[in-house]
Amino acid sequence: APAKCTLGTYGEEKGIKLDLKLIADIGLVSFPNAKKSTLMNKLTINKVKIAAYPFTTLYPNIGLIEFKDDYSRAFLADIPGIIKDAHLNKGLGISFLKHIERTNILLYVLDVSALDPIEDLKILKSELKNYNEDILEKPSIVLLNKIDLADAEIIKNIKDRVDSNNIIEISAKEELNLDSLTTQ
Repeated sequence: APAKCTLGTYGEEKGIKLDLKLIADIGLVSFPNAKKSTLMNKLTINKVKIAAYPFTTLYPNIGLIEFKDDYSRAFLADIPGIIKDAHLNKGLGISFLKHIERTNILLYVLDVSALDPIEDLKILKSELKNYNEDILEKPSIVLLNKIDLADAEIIKNIKDRVDSNNIIEISAKEELNLDSLTTQ
């Protein structure tokens, strides 16, 4: 007996845009040249590009960090530097702000040798809020980086003005106080 078949119909054609958001436990957030990549290289086995010009990091980098107190591990995301109006797609823009959504903890890396690190922190938080205000609800730590380039009075002044209970002074380049990051 011959098999019966039905004629098929023409298929549909659709364009689909997939948006990949990296998943990491900890996200590094800062302006360009705050030395996030240097910090990444010191804390993880990953070796990412480091240079003395802004926007060296063009793509998010993920590294594995091991905590010394209990040997647990976490993924650390080095997000390209954020600038004022990044939420309006300036600089590297919103294409990288989306990766911060998938992190559990934010590490704000402030350059204490910058003109106004407190204003930098306000701008970073404002950009995150303008992109997605839920991001600001994540636990965070403020890292005062490049302490080797600033005197104690400048650092004290910054700490007095930062609106955070979790502040750690570090120098990624000189490896000062990095143990405090891997034992928490």
